[in-house]
Amino acid sequence: MPIISGGVISAGALLRDPSREAGGTAAGSMSATSIGYGPYLSPGLPAAGFLNGFAQKGALCIDTGAGALYQNSGTLAATTWVAR
Repeated sequence: MPIISGGVISAGALLRDPSREAGGTAAGSMSATSIGYGPYLSPGLPAAGFLNGFAQKGALCIDTGAGALYQNSGTLAATTWVAR
């Protein structure tokens, strides 16, 4: 499950479940196939633009501080997180 520390994305902090995508790579790797649907974890409310280039439209993000669920209603290039 992807973990984002302090709202900062780094190659070492972004993990994913390779079973979610055909042709996926090992968890922890960063490649074109690292783009996915999550669920991603955030220590607070995910702001617009959070996970740009990583989270597909429809991706899920869990605010671990408040226990709330958000879904990307934007695009891969411009994420917009909506409470669900």
